[in-house]
Amino acid sequence: MSFILSIPPPHSLAPHPQDRGSQQAKYMKIIRLAALWIASSYLNVPTPAVAAPENICLENPRPAMIKPFALKPGILKPGTPKTVTLHSITVTGSRASPLKQPHTFLSADSAQHLQEQGVMNSLQSVPGVTVQTNGIPGSLGGIQIRGNRAHHTLMTIDGIPLLDPSAPAGGTDSGSWMSPWEMHTTVFRGPQSLHYGSGSLGGVVALKTPHHDARDLAAISVEGGQPHHFQTRLEGTASGKDTHLLMGLTTHGSGAGTFQHPRHGNRLPDKNRHLSTGMHLVQGQFKTILIHQTSDSDTPNAEGILPLARNDKSEIRRALVSIQHGDEMNDHLIQGIFQQTARRHLMDTETDYKARGTVMQFKGAKKIHLARHTCLTVGSDVTAETVNAAGKSIQHAGGIYGRFLMPLSSRLALETGLRFDRFSHAKNALNHQTGLRYTKGAHSVFSTLGTGFRPPTIAEKKGYAPFIRPNKTLSPERSRSVEMGYRWDRKTAHVQIMGFAQHVTNLIQLTEERYGNTGKRRLHGLELDGKSTLGKDLVLRGNYTLTLGKDSGNRGKHPDRLPKHKVACTLEKNWAEKSALFLTGSLETARRDRARLEGKAFQTKPVRLRAVMHVRAGAHYIPHTGHKIYCRIENLLNQTAETIYGYTNRPRAFIIGYRRNFAHRQENHGQNTGQSI
Repeated sequence: MSFILSIPPPHSLAPHPQDRGSQQAKYMKIIRLAALWIASSYLNVPTPAVAAPENICLENPRPAMIKPFALKPGILKPGTPKTVTLHSITVTGSRASPLKQPHTFLSADSAQHLQEQGVMNSLQSVPGVTVQTNGIPGSLGGIQIRGNRAHHTLMTIDGIPLLDPSAPAGGTDSGSWMSPWEMHTTVFRGPQSLHYGSGSLGGVVALKTPHHDARDLAAISVEGGQPHHFQTRLEGTASGKDTHLLMGLTTHGSGAGTFQHPRHGNRLPDKNRHLSTGMHLVQGQFKTILIHQTSDSDTPNAEGILPLARNDKSEIRRALVSIQHGDEMNDHLIQGIFQQTARRHLMDTETDYKARGTVMQFKGAKKIHLARHTCLTVGSDVTAETVNAAGKSIQHAGGIYGRFLMPLSSRLALETGLRFDRFSHAKNALNHQTGLRYTKGAHSVFSTLGTGFRPPTIAEKKGYAPFIRPNKTLSPERSRSVEMGYRWDRKTAHVQIMGFAQHVTNLIQLTEERYGNTGKRRLHGLELDGKSTLGKDLVLRGNYTLTLGKDSGNRGKHPDRLPKHKVACTLEKNWAEKSALFLTGSLETARRDRARLEGKAFQTKPVRLRAVMHVRAGAHYIPHTGHKIYCRIENLLNQTAETIYGYTNRPRAFIIGYRRNFAHRQENHGQNTGQSI
């Protein structure tokens, strides 16, 4: 919603000499004075004493309880970034946007600029996030946020939660996901059950298609390199009156040929192939999304730190359909979703797991604007899941929630909410979340208190294979968390420090041939994040994460597969918008793991994995508008494959590519990566 309001300066409010004394001039004077008072009170914009006329342009207006003629820094927060310039005053804001938790935003331009292929690459440098991969890029993998397990992280595509009941733990296979087009990525850390429901106990990774105004008319990119890597991406757009169509296709393949075990010399095949196609159609307030993906993976076994001469072979087929009317950020949302995932996992010559999961979901939400800056959002969702594995199983769930946002003053804002969920296969859940933020100029202090949950899946409760017995007494996993932080933000730099603590109970884990509630996990830590622009075209970003924990399922010791320390740094240098160079790296300290003894089911031994370092370097050159040549080196410091979480990681690789843009748009690399509150 936008409008333009043009108001003459105060000295021009007097009637024209020819109209002096007329009734019309008196009415015009009253109208102009009223309009000036309303605009000044509404926007908190002082009336400049200049001779030239003033124009006030307001986009997405929002009411506020603000004293007139007193422009205060940060008054438009919370909301989208603001810009205020006098003489031609432009104010950008949003109507009572939600007070979100601190989050990390990675733009599609950033992923392209840093040559990050896939969501797993993009998240390597995000604070509080640990990436697990079962081998080379495109292999099975998961995302851990703040020490939580991988299936505690929920991934969404344009607001659509990726639910996969065919997976034993119900988590999303983030490693094999390949988007058909470039997408923005936002990472929310901490429980997000208030808005997203079950599955977001640890956090949310939200992928979003860029607005059609920010996309090229068409784009083609091709890259290849050693060992055995190729990727092709085609994107095309078409626009009409209130209609915008985006089509995309991505093919990806990688493989080290064969993998040699670092200890025992076993040579095993190691390759992946992916194909993803999609359509994104916007017609007025209607949005239709169709995505189909196939993924074939042949990688060394996940417990490869022991001498296992076998591979894990997996085949995954995904289909996603969504029809949506409106947007929750713009007053209302009605959405219907259909997902189907078929998977086959050949773990060895004796175990062949086949399953097909189907999800149907209906979501609705309504935003109600109350007095001034206050708004109330209410919504509900209904989900039905079907799994065909060891027999057919059906479960359904429904939830309702309310979220209330209210500014307590011009600098202090409060958001609180409550959600109730009812499950056909588990106990009901009631969750809450409350957040406070105080802003003064470039300084912000914030705090969030919330809860989360994850009910047991069908596979965990009923068993999914002959050797996994059912357990109908499973209780949902529950979580309580608190975080506090401080942020200093300027145009060219920002610094943020945040502490968090989380307590997870009723953890579900496979023990003695069935799933059970094994205990609890306590997590706490510290996150430091900063960015600085050094000179005109040099950008430096870095972060540090400390994560400490105790896991009762691990005899009260630090959780397995979780590094205590993580450091990440990215350096970018641009030259006259024609060429650029980047260097990015992350270091994760040593950690413990437990590997299964060969031939002895459910028996493990503790092992210690060394520290892991990922270093990438790359460059690109733009000879002409719309043409880009780029290259990069993966694992710059690694000459041979190393063991990570018991999984294999590809050795050093050199990749070169070419990208062709049609109807080229200007990229803003200065805003590639950062955190917003």
